[in-house]
Amino acid sequence: VVEPLVEGLRVGSLVEVHDLDDEQLKAFDVPVNGQLGQLIAFSDGSFTVRLVSDVEGRFLPKNVRRAEGLARPGEGGDERSFDLLLGPRTEPEGVGHELAARVADKAFSVLRVCHSTARTEETVARLRVLAAEGKLTRLPEEVEEGNLGGSMRGRVAWLDEGDDVLGDEHLWASDELLSHLASAFQPYSADVLGDFMEERSPALVCLSLTDEEEQEFPAPEADDKALCSFLDTWRRTLLRAVLFLGPATARVTLEAKDTDKAAAVPNLQPDVRIEAAPNTVLLFRTDVYELTCEAPQETLMMVSNFLIPAPQWIFGEITGDTAWLSVQDGPPPPPNRENIHILNSVARLPASFDNQWAYYS
Repeated sequence: VVEPLVEGLRVGSLVEVHDLDDEQLKAFDVPVNGQLGQLIAFSDGSFTVRLVSDVEGRFLPKNVRRAEGLARPGEGGDERSFDLLLGPRTEPEGVGHELAARVADKAFSVLRVCHSTARTEETVARLRVLAAEGKLTRLPEEVEEGNLGGSMRGRVAWLDEGDDVLGDEHLWASDELLSHLASAFQPYSADVLGDFMEERSPALVCLSLTDEEEQEFPAPEADDKALCSFLDTWRRTLLRAVLFLGPATARVTLEAKDTDKAAAVPNLQPDVRIEAAPNTVLLFRTDVYELTCEAPQETLMMVSNFLIPAPQWIFGEITGDTAWLSVQDGPPPPPNRENIHILNSVARLPASFDNQWAYYS
């Protein structure tokens, strides 16, 4: 359905609110002059606009204009540019088509979404309390960069329906947004990337750490479960989606890998810099770009991976002694029980002589 033009603007289009006077600004809790938004209705001589901060208001035509001079990231746009605004009048089919086109062309896409910044501040305050109580923890160093990107450190928790600790409506609304993007891209995944996207991983909620806070939250030791889970997700990932909720702005860099897959991208960008303001979504191919993310000020982000089907293991003919498989005590013992099996051997010189600094007085 093609919406009619009203005052030169079409419902559903990207607009900018401007030049509200002091009296008009009193109706809003956040600054709205200069904010971008989506035009969602026209009635009684006024436009209804949903802003990126998720504030909805009625504005006179003289205070609403078409957003001009916006180029896409990687196509002449600046560090704050984006490909698409997701609002209440954005068609789901159009979202999938746009994502597929951008990923096929340059292997990444940047979106802006109409999402409540006020609710984000409330959620961040609650997560600070949970982190102080030990409910949010660091990831092991071996997998932290792979999950969050280079230079990023944060207190994290997996968003789980069975866990009441993160029972925050704003987080679950953000999780629904990630699911919406995954569903929109799924029909195009095989054509664009050569593999079918079956599911997405649970969202990883991350509250960034400043340099001063990092010492208070040391990284734990990695165990087999954490390493195996990371490796499985890494092998199956087609796209990674990172939702930056704010309240601060993160500095993001995508650096192209020197691989055959990266060289095959038509509009490959060697280096992409993005100012991830609140309510920015970054989607990128992990086999094409390396992610680096810096958050000098505290910010909240959610990470999810779009995954291909898990491998199915089918055992054929099994020979030999299989009786031990039904016993919970493990495999049979060694044939000679009198042997000594050395699993590890460590030696160290006394008085710290193996430490070069010990020779200095």
